[in-house]
Amino acid sequence: MNLTSRQEVGKVKNILTYIIVIGIAAGLYYLYQRQLGAISFFILSVFFFALARHQLSKRTTPDDENGSEKADTPEKR
Repeated sequence: MNLTSRQEVGKVKNILTYIIVIGIAAGLYYLYQRQLGAISFFILSVFFFALARHQLSKRTTPDDENGSEKADTPEKR
């Protein structure tokens, strides 16, 4: 089975992602066992905040046929 370069990069990214997640989970578990669970929750809250902000920044709605984008705020009348 011969993988193309793009498939190999995707496979390496997936493996690297799993290694990083396992490493972070181990670090958070270590903090929790040392009675420093609040630090773990703070780190997770920062991560999820950044993830949500990234998702919201990607979401836009088209305004007109020119392709300009409009914010998700209601219009004033």
